[in-house]
Amino acid sequence: MDKKVLITSRSFGKISDEPLNILKEAGYEVTLKGKDFDQAEFETMIPDYDALIIGAHEFPEAVMERCSRLKIICKHGAGLDNIHLDKAKELGIAVCNVPGTNSNAVADLTFGLMLAVARNIVSTNRWVHEGKWQTAIGVDVCGKTLGLMGFGAIAKNVARRARGFGMQVLAYDPYVKELPKGCPFGPRCEYFCEACEREIPYREVRGGKVRCISAE
Repeated sequence: MDKKVLITSRSFGKISDEPLNILKEAGYEVTLKGKDFDQAEFETMIPDYDALIIGAHEFPEAVMERCSRLKIICKHGAGLDNIHLDKAKELGIAVCNVPGTNSNAVADLTFGLMLAVARNIVSTNRWVHEGKWQTAIGVDVCGKTLGLMGFGAIAKNVARRARGFGMQVLAYDPYVKELPKGCPFGPRCEYFCEACEREIPYREVRGGKVRCISAE
């Protein structure tokens, strides 16, 4: 019996055919359901598959219990919040993800949105389409302080872009105790609230004093 792989991620194979070709050349029978995904159809289909490359949709525990063939769930992305990890472990289903795969794309979007807000790009574009020629005063991004909640792959890439704009970057991450070896960012700042009081006119930081990293 051929091994069967169900793919429900909308973006799988969109940029390149290579990942799909790798699966097919390895002898897997591949079913793509990302473009026309339907939750009810997924819950009916998945018990017949050996592997799942999942998107952001829900995978109910009750459905997982019916998947006696399923050996592995791979999240096409970083977050595993839509997968019941304890249930998968109980059933002996391996779970993995691909952190960092889209970190540059998300970092680009993040910085694009920051620029759009700072320079009023969306509202002024709308005004022009409405036939209005109206100016809007934005704010500089260059030289500002950027706070990052979390310092994973996406945040690191945002920080690299921010440095190109001459920004100071403060990042909080409870799982990062020290900067990785070879990391291009600067010294650590021990107390996030003190950094905020020094850099930003804000009275308090929720949760009190927390460790953070400073990229100068």
